[in-house]
Amino acid sequence: MASTEIFFSDIFPNFEMVPTTNDIAIITNNRAIKDSILTLLQTNFGERLYHPEIGSNVPNQLFENANFITAKVLRGFIVTTILNFEPRVTVTNIDVIADIDRNEFDAIISYNILSDKLSNEQITLKLKP
Repeated sequence: MASTEIFFSDIFPNFEMVPTTNDIAIITNNRAIKDSILTLLQTNFGERLYHPEIGSNVPNQLFENANFITAKVLRGFIVTTILNFEPRVTVTNIDVIADIDRNEFDAIISYNILSDKLSNEQITLKLKP
């Protein structure tokens, strides 16, 4: 995919403005998809107005004890959320590692963007209550 081609676009989650035009700034392609996945994983079911079916159970699980069982449950919720609500990607791998001492999880999500078969993107995030 050429860097000048725009296949996907969205607005910045914090509504950043372009200083020269006073328009809301946009994000494109890989960044738009990454932000979409992050937003989905941080949203509880019922939080979106008019679409209570969109979200994940990930935030609810973060108050459980950090252990390998909860990590496996979180992995399943992440897979299900991406499969159900992000049709632009194919998940290649998800690792969720429990940090028992800090009661938090590290999640590494690898995926391919369907419009760019050569892409292999990765998101690393820390899940904590």
